[in-house]
Amino acid sequence: MSTNNLALVSSQNKVNQPINLKAKIQERALKWREESLASPLAGLPRPEVQEMGREFAIMLGFGDDESKHRLFETAAIVAQVNDIWKPEKRPLVTDNNTWGLTEQDFQDLEAEATGGWRELPRSLWQLMAVCCLCAVMQGHNE
Repeated sequence: MSTNNLALVSSQNKVNQPINLKAKIQERALKWREESLASPLAGLPRPEVQEMGREFAIMLGFGDDESKHRLFETAAIVAQVNDIWKPEKRPLVTDNNTWGLTEQDFQDLEAEATGGWRELPRSLWQLMAVCCLCAVMQGHNE
């Protein structure tokens, strides 16, 4: 270990015990990241989360459209469980189908999470390239 990663700490039982500061900082950063990225819906019961999704759809003006209500309920469930599309989390969700998610929902979530940019239309790629070139030219002119 290098000396810049070590600090000497005095305590009652152990004098001058080396502590790896880099590891402690990484551990704290990881803990902070997990806490800050946690879903605010994580601790709520599933029926309450689904009702929140339904109320949000009604608030947006979808009224009696049941397909939109189901869409917003499903979105609320997905927001409640991080990485719900991953195969290792799927058994937790599909038990007795209490989550209301279909196999097609899982396939769509996985395609969205892993598909990325390659499925964008060619015209959108061209638009992004032109915008980048325009930004370069604007920066050059200034």
